Amino acid sequence: MRGTISIISLACFALAGCGGNPLTGSEDAWTTGPSDDAGGGSAADAAVGPGVDAGGTGSSDAGACPVSCNGQCVDARRDPANCGQCGKVCGALEACVAGACQANPEWAHWPLPPDQPTQYTVAADTVTDQVTGLVWERKVTTTECTFAEARAWCDGLRLGGLTNWRLPTRIELVSILSTGNGQPFVSASAFPAYYYVASLYGSSALNAEKVWGVRYDMGWFSWMEIADAASTLGTGVRCVASTTPAPASAHYVVGSETVQDNWTGLLWDRGGSTLRRDHAEAVDYCATLDAGGFSSGWRLPTRKELESIVDTKASGELLSSDFDRDCWTSLTRQWDYWTSSPENSCSYTPGCFWSINFQDGLAEPRNADPSAGVACVRCVR
Repeated sequence: MRGTISIISLACFALAGCGGNPLTGSEDAWTTGPSDDAGGGSAADAAVGPGVDAGGTGSSDAGACPVSCNGQCVDARRDPANCGQCGKVCGALEACVAGACQANPEWAHWPLPPDQPTQYTVAADTVTDQVTGLVWERKVTTTECTFAEARAWCDGLRLGGLTNWRLPTRIELVSILSTGNGQPFVSASAFPAYYYVASLYGSSALNAEKVWGVRYDMGWFSWMEIADAASTLGTGVRCVASTTPAPASAHYVVGSETVQDNWTGLLWDRGGSTLRRDHAEAVDYCATLDAGGFSSGWRLPTRKELESIVDTKASGELLSSDFDRDCWTSLTRQWDYWTSSPENSCSYTPGCFWSINFQDGLAEPRNADPSAGVACVRCVR
């Protein structure tokens, strides 16, 4: 399972088929995730306001230029130098999201929801997360589409009175995971269809991109390669909308022993353990940690908290260099880190806890038996 996502037929255009018109108000549609690139599969035909897909068809035309600015073809929904219109430049701490400059959705700019989130406002077609402020498409459909068709569908979706729909990012997908109670790994009352969901990884050309996905029937996070722009994702998708303002301060404040995340409010142990430990030892390590002037209050992070420092745009290692990354077994560098979030559907005794691998970004359950599983430790408070 590591490094791949099984292919199943899921959501796209139930009423019109791939490339059809999403402007029907149907609650069945699918979502696309943001990209930093200025190229990229948008169906827009002219410079338009935030969240508005010019032409309004949601279809994909690979040969069309979305927007022309000074003779250059740009995507005004995603280009930070021409965001929503030619010449509109987003600030240093902003990204161009659905044609508006706002907080970069590749990172959490909100408190991390608990392992089992319940603070949802559920409407017929949408779900609003009261913790993150994200608005989700509630249902998915059952037709495969290419990546370009998927992104164009979300770009053109009109649902719940909103026009700024897009594909979710990895951390946004993580935010609605519900771990600890077994299947499904998402609130079944808020989200009645829980399938694979994919979001864009990276900002290179389509044939070099990866797509992150999470299996909401298993809680696994993994990725698959897109061979070319005509490839079908074979995964379900669910659109998201956001209006998160740009942050007022830089992401991290780095001290000698700690890293303060200004966007989530979490304080991290900068160094982490240099040796791998079993889960019980990891809990004790954090409980007794004395770092950054704090001799108490440290703990193992939840899965969502640890996922919040995964840098999906990094190369080689998916963790900012602001964190020390020296965890070893003998002379071998290690990448996997414990969380406090249980995975109760595993058959092992005394149970399993989720771990995150910062080399490949994969999340998977790990046996907590001291004789079977050890991992690195990074504490939070």
